[in-house]
Amino acid sequence: MKRRLGWDDCQITLAEGCLELAWEGISFSQFSVVQCAEVSLRHRSPDGEGQLVFRFRTTRRETADLVVVRVTVPAAEVPGARELVGALHHEHGVPDRPADEDETVRLEQVPGEEDGWLLAPAGPESGELFAHVMDRIENDPH
Repeated sequence: MKRRLGWDDCQITLAEGCLELAWEGISFSQFSVVQCAEVSLRHRSPDGEGQLVFRFRTTRRETADLVVVRVTVPAAEVPGARELVGALHHEHGVPDRPADEDETVRLEQVPGEEDGWLLAPAGPESGELFAHVMDRIENDPH
């Protein structure tokens, strides 16, 4: 069954085991549903807007790189997005992304002085880079 969801500048189509994401002015992206590692629909704003979050594997292996796609869903389209997510969960076996796994969790450096961690010592340049990246993440206005 073909499912299509769309609004002003975004079109999402699920058909024959393929998930196609297209934005106005950007060439489309097409993924096999088998590559979809997780999908969820999250509440985004008080006006009812939502956000679809897709995580795609680049290969079928568990250790593959992940591509994360976030799509803002207008309030009027949230019911259709909920149906699309339900179809991916129930018809294609794509798991939900856990709600407690979000990007608000602070990233922390692996504790080198604790037992149970196997790691190579990082040089001073790595420490400086880590501090710089963390500073940029914390101070990013977006």
